[in-house]
Amino acid sequence: MLFGERTAGNTEALVPYCFPEGAVALVAAGVLAPIRGPTWEGRGVEPDYPTDPDQALSEAIRYLKDARR
Repeated sequence: MLFGERTAGNTEALVPYCFPEGAVALVAAGVLAPIRGPTWEGRGVEPDYPTDPDQALSEAIRYLKDARR
């Protein structure tokens, strides 16, 4: 289940490269893709429950509490 808004559609798998002085570079090392169908690149993932991003966590918790009943 996805709560919130459509994702950005970036599908690179990023690996951090840490420099001695503390900086970090995120290096694309692969592509995340579903087993079947097209990738999410440029399209994003549509949420199951669209909601304001600031309310997504509380909406997900409410959903889980209601599902336990």
